[in-house]
Amino acid sequence: MSSIYRNPNRNKLTGGYSRYYPGNPNPGIDYYKRESENISQGMYYETAIGKACIDSLTRYVIGRGLTPMASPERSLLSWTDEETTRFIEQAESFYRIITGSADFDWYGKNPFRQLQQIAMKTICIAGDILLHTGYRRTSRGVRPFVQVISGKMVRNPGGSMDTRHIAGGVKLDPATGREEGYYVMQPDENLQDSFRMDYFPRYTSKGRKQFDLVSLGLSDPLQLRGIPVLEAVKDDLLGFSKYKDLHLAKAAVQALFSVFIQKDQPTEDGAISFIDKVKEANGLGGDEEKVEAGDEPVELGYGNIIEGNPGEKLDVIESQSQASDFEAYAKTILGIIAPAAGGLSYEMLLNSYNASFSASRATINSCEQNFRILRDDFTRKVLDPVYRLVIEYGILSGHIEAPGYLEGDRLFRDAVTAATWVGVTPIQVDPTKEVKAYSDAISAGFCTREIAARNLYGIDVAEVFERLRKEKEEMEAAGIASGSAERTAEEEETEGKAAEEEEEE
Repeated sequence: MSSIYRNPNRNKLTGGYSRYYPGNPNPGIDYYKRESENISQGMYYETAIGKACIDSLTRYVIGRGLTPMASPERSLLSWTDEETTRFIEQAESFYRIITGSADFDWYGKNPFRQLQQIAMKTICIAGDILLHTGYRRTSRGVRPFVQVISGKMVRNPGGSMDTRHIAGGVKLDPATGREEGYYVMQPDENLQDSFRMDYFPRYTSKGRKQFDLVSLGLSDPLQLRGIPVLEAVKDDLLGFSKYKDLHLAKAAVQALFSVFIQKDQPTEDGAISFIDKVKEANGLGGDEEKVEAGDEPVELGYGNIIEGNPGEKLDVIESQSQASDFEAYAKTILGIIAPAAGGLSYEMLLNSYNASFSASRATINSCEQNFRILRDDFTRKVLDPVYRLVIEYGILSGHIEAPGYLEGDRLFRDAVTAATWVGVTPIQVDPTKEVKAYSDAISAGFCTREIAARNLYGIDVAEVFERLRKEKEEMEAAGIASGSAERTAEEEETEGKAAEEEEEE
């Protein structure tokens, strides 16, 4: 409960009043997390748009999973060019081998590229994850592992309330507020939710200079907290779902009461025809001047059931589509929801590109700026710690040569384990133009073939060159002439003009 007191030294613009909280600043964190996660999960599993937003965001931000390009900070290292090149080759190869095995997953099911997708979706839906890394002994010796735990499982033990020492399942140092450990919910013997919690300490070791220190039992959990992506658009999603249901009901009612009349035999003398009855119901009959058939539109209002005369047959027309304004409404709402859900666009959410190449590419480039922010945050919080774990394991086990690593300080180690993450294959509106754009960037010195190959196709350019070399040797040995991939400046100019003419059309 807050208190207000008078402080004469405060700025006069504030009225001289200050507010302080002498009690616990953490109440409600655990409750809010549960409510927020439940709402977000419901919108993901029960609304098609919510699911499309999360799935599309995962696909555009990390794709099939990001891979590292070892990028040691050369300016901080006293390595020769040969030592740096050897380290890069060894680090990238070692990372692919270790993380490409299902053993790297604590559950033994997914290589790390698939775990990235699980982690990204979990973060978007639940708002946070607990990334648990460490070392364990297997049949093939000591191996590093990673475990992705949903933030929904991080809870206060025994359903206790938040205090200064614990908030949302996180044990805190009351003096500094730093995380000391995590309480993770465990299922009971019937695999049902229970309030039994296992405690994971935040740090279990101060140093890892000797290989026997990292051999068994050490873990380094790291919780990444945030707000579920669908939290920002929950009102729009719920409003859209309700409006959609109303339109479906309206379309069904409209189809039910849309009829046309057939006369199988003459109407009895003196009987009022069905058309006249409808006119009467619409205020077109009565004492006014008689309206001839066809002079005014005749509509059968919703819910009006008028009995027909003998000889009149009423047939229901086939079910009609929803009202014409629903499509425009849906497009407007999706245009609001998509940008709020991680920076998507209406076109990218629906995979619909009906505009010109320039307009479609401008939309994709604008969204890619938002994706890059999320991608950088994901790599910093999730991928960089995992990369450091694997490279450190490779150095300590002798598989990677890194002179001075064990004797260096933390800054030196960070310089050794720096990496650039690539691998997302961008949307290609026109593959020919996309490849030409990268080719021009390479010629101008703004990009490398390695980055272009990984960004365009998610492959390693060194492997491409090696396979091309072998393929060329095999073709020459078989007496098959291989066509040159080089293009003349005249051919490129001709292709460029053709592309411009197509764009103008």
